[in-house]
Amino acid sequence: MNMYKKALTVATAAAALAALTSAPASAVVAKNAAVFEAATPSIEVFYGSFIRLKEPDSIFECPQDEVLIGRAHYGDETDWTMNQCGRIYIDGERVSVLHENWNWNTRQKESNSYFLGSGDQVIVGRQHLGDENGDTRHKYGTLRWRGSELRLTSRYWTELMKESNHSTAAGPGQVMTGRRHNGDENGFTAYAYGTITVG
Repeated sequence: MNMYKKALTVATAAAALAALTSAPASAVVAKNAAVFEAATPSIEVFYGSFIRLKEPDSIFECPQDEVLIGRAHYGDETDWTMNQCGRIYIDGERVSVLHENWNWNTRQKESNSYFLGSGDQVIVGRQHLGDENGDTRHKYGTLRWRGSELRLTSRYWTELMKESNHSTAAGPGQVMTGRRHNGDENGFTAYAYGTITVG
């Protein structure tokens, strides 16, 4: 009886091994792909500080570890501008943002300005002096998570919007990377966004 059980166990194991080794390669690939997909980090961007200020002679900077994810302006150059900062989390862990120093040499005349962070830079602040003929500059930062710098992919510019009556907001997993403007408050503004990418 014991020999029969032992023979049955060996036969069962042999059959299981044969079934495993004869499994299609596509099934193994699919299993590995599922494991890889499950390991893809979850990226979430939440509303952070909301900064409202008069446009002329204004300066703001998102708090530490926050980046610009939206902006709105209504009226002429003397009216209010709203800036929305955001906090980024990957797999539930807060992403750190390394703010660069203000650089006055990057200023441009607001009425003919074009700002775009280099590499994987994000916008973390802005200063504007005077009216539409005054100078504007932006402050940039970089994103870091678990000791590594995060990349920004799928970059794009929004459509043109009238500066005196517009609002813009980043899509899911996106942050603001640039802004351009032509003319006075009736001129047009556009924004650049990028998608946060790990690895």
